[in-house]
Amino acid sequence: MNFEETINKIKEEIGEEAYAKASNEFADILTSHKSMCDDNNTKQNEIETLKQEKEDLVKANAKLFQRLGFEDNTPQSFDNGTSVEEKHELVIGDIINEKGEII
Repeated sequence: MNFEETINKIKEEIGEEAYAKASNEFADILTSHKSMCDDNNTKQNEIETLKQEKEDLVKANAKLFQRLGFEDNTPQSFDNGTSVEEKHELVIGDIINEKGEII
């Protein structure tokens, strides 16, 4: 039984005269109930949206890490055969910051 049906059943049981005396209170209860239901629906929709966004972010991060691969401990260089005094090793921190953003 829903809320409005319950109010109507109370109205029938106590009679029109008693219901009329408390009609303002019943109207307030009905209005508050509708407002709470609307709030609940809004929050539930927001929760579902946030869950979906979280899942999308997790999938995007997984794809990103698959594309980047795992950090290789072997030294990497961009040597094209010319002699260079200093070679720079490339590490994952050189291209991704601590927030996971590509630099």
